Amino acid sequence: MRYLIWFLLIAQISCKQEQKEIVQIPHDSFKLEIIDTVFYDFPYFKFASKFKSKLLGYNPFNNDVIIFDIRSLELSYFNNFGSGPEEYLLLYNNLGFTENQEIIISGIKDFKLFDINGNFIKSFIFNRESTRAPVLKPFGIDNSIFGINLPQGMSSNPDFFRKEHDLLIEFDTEKESYNLISSFPFKKLNDLEGYYLNNGLIISDIYDKKLYLMDQNETVLRRYDLKSKKEEEPIVLDLEYFEPQLLPFGKKYTSEQLKFLSAMNSSLYDIFIQENLVFVIYDRAYTENEIQDYYKDISKMDNKNGPPIRYVLHVSDKEGNRVKNDIIIPLEFGRPIFACKDYVLTLIEGSNNNLLLKLKFS
Repeated sequence: MRYLIWFLLIAQISCKQEQKEIVQIPHDSFKLEIIDTVFYDFPYFKFASKFKSKLLGYNPFNNDVIIFDIRSLELSYFNNFGSGPEEYLLLYNNLGFTENQEIIISGIKDFKLFDINGNFIKSFIFNRESTRAPVLKPFGIDNSIFGINLPQGMSSNPDFFRKEHDLLIEFDTEKESYNLISSFPFKKLNDLEGYYLNNGLIISDIYDKKLYLMDQNETVLRRYDLKSKKEEEPIVLDLEYFEPQLLPFGKKYTSEQLKFLSAMNSSLYDIFIQENLVFVIYDRAYTENEIQDYYKDISKMDNKNGPPIRYVLHVSDKEGNRVKNDIIIPLEFGRPIFACKDYVLTLIEGSNNNLLLKLKFS
């Protein structure tokens, strides 16, 4: 399998093209089919937002905004960095869409609005003190821009996790003012005895005028109805291989210890809401014995990132009922970046090029 992937990568180095021949990949509990491969000749890009048939991302090396069409696998991009009143400085997750598929970029001082071709439309100024940072996952509905305002910095201090943090905010583009919709502790644990190695919120784009989000270390799916401005009853998902590890407060860890602990800790990576189904991408934690077996190979001892991430795909209905057994994505397929009921897109990142695979479930 590994040689097949590298063959596909080498075969497409000279240009962009699609591989239409279906390649079947056997697996213990399911079968994946490679139905398309597309090669892109720039070194790195990171998808930050998803809406209907398009993914929105950016290339941090040159500040390109990337628009990727899921159906056609075609890609376009634009760059307004340093080019006048519409210039921006991109950060991960500060890109979003409006319902009309216009592009929103959230900065330190304002929102900027572009059409789907990258033409600047207008900007909205906001009060920096009310947000303290760019609003993440902006999404435009009617005359409002909704987004996430995360707390600044992470801490292993228990007091940090018990504080109230602004979460979901609404920006009125006509009045150029904010409304706070929801605020709650970053971790709702009254008897908190430890902290997680990775802390953060995983946020889905808005679907059917609802926002979905999960804590990176929990299986609870939170839903916000943006019409009523209220949080709906949260749902607990049954993630088959999910094993987060709580670390004690006050203990200092070496970089080597953190490398091992990270591999032994499950974390969420992304949420997709598509056609009334919930897709969650997370990683399967390693056991201590698996890590020891991995490092028996002396050549791997200098790997500062630890063992490779074992991505898992979970599919539930919108009531939290698991649709199928969780699927472990083979390492050779790279990093999953999108999922729907028919296929999953994965990205194999090279030093100078990227290979995108479109995998069909059987």
